[in-house]
Amino acid sequence: MDWFTFLEEKQRRIGSMKEIEVRDGMRFAHYTIDAAYEDYTIHRYLREVLHLSERIVRRIKYRRDGSVLDGQYVYMNERVHAGQTLTIRLSDVGEYDTNSESVWEAPAALLPPLEILYEDCDLIFLRKKDHVVCHPSPGHYADTLANQVAWHLGLARGKIFPIGRLDRDTSGIVLFAKNSDAAGILTVERMEGDYHKVYRAWVDGIVEEDSFTVDKPIRQRPDVLMVREVHMDGQEATTHATVVERDYERNRTLLHVTIEHGRTHQIRVHMAYAGHPICGDVLYNPKCFGWEEHPLHKDLFKEGNPISDWEPLKLEAFRTSWLSPYLREPQKLELQEEYK
Repeated sequence: MDWFTFLEEKQRRIGSMKEIEVRDGMRFAHYTIDAAYEDYTIHRYLREVLHLSERIVRRIKYRRDGSVLDGQYVYMNERVHAGQTLTIRLSDVGEYDTNSESVWEAPAALLPPLEILYEDCDLIFLRKKDHVVCHPSPGHYADTLANQVAWHLGLARGKIFPIGRLDRDTSGIVLFAKNSDAAGILTVERMEGDYHKVYRAWVDGIVEEDSFTVDKPIRQRPDVLMVREVHMDGQEATTHATVVERDYERNRTLLHVTIEHGRTHQIRVHMAYAGHPICGDVLYNPKCFGWEEHPLHKDLFKEGNPISDWEPLKLEAFRTSWLSPYLREPQKLELQEEYK
């Protein structure tokens, strides 16, 4: 069973008719209670069936018309019965966390245009180019994907919520939540495995096995801040890879990769450890540029090195699947174009 089919099966178990209504800028989710949830309290239904966090349930509780059963406002301890319609008040259209201390600079002119793959009231999926930083950090304040998202939403001040990140050199699909409710739901999905990414990577050499797994802990290298390594004292990390194509002419292999745990540089570190470092990886593939010295040589980190002139890292998050917030309907995105 592939991951999307797994999500469809999981969603079917919810079993209730559902829809989201927008009325005067306010959003309401309607659910017809299935017999499987007879005599659940509303609180239990929101927590166990819709998988809303306790924090989100409290927010719903204190919103005007937060929980309505068959047209009547009710408390969270009210019990539901098969065939009844439960309506809950969601975050409003365009409701952002503008009380945050985050102040967004205008995006730097050098950034590539924002490429939106999908957008609704809660989520925005983007395609990140290589050499673009996801979120602000020392030395990167205006030249980030987050800056572009904030300004796209009209937020000079306010909070947006990255759901997972890609490192600077990795390209592909990136998700931001627009409000804290959606962020909370997608964070739970990540923890439960309902939000899923697949990467594609060209690696050096011909991989003989059709599939393999690297299950080795990863830690930060003590001598180089930005580099990770496999080490027994590291954090647990598991990477699964499947061969898609073997390119004998160029001595490389195309893999589809999924990960558990999501450590920094996990795929790059594990592929190098497996003896098949990713093509174009300046940190973990010492031979991809034909250098006599390993790229971790100190000259690599000198100011002025033309990083943008190097071959792009051949690693891309090309497919993602998730359950939509509130309705929990299976969704997926995939970058279709040929990857060379």
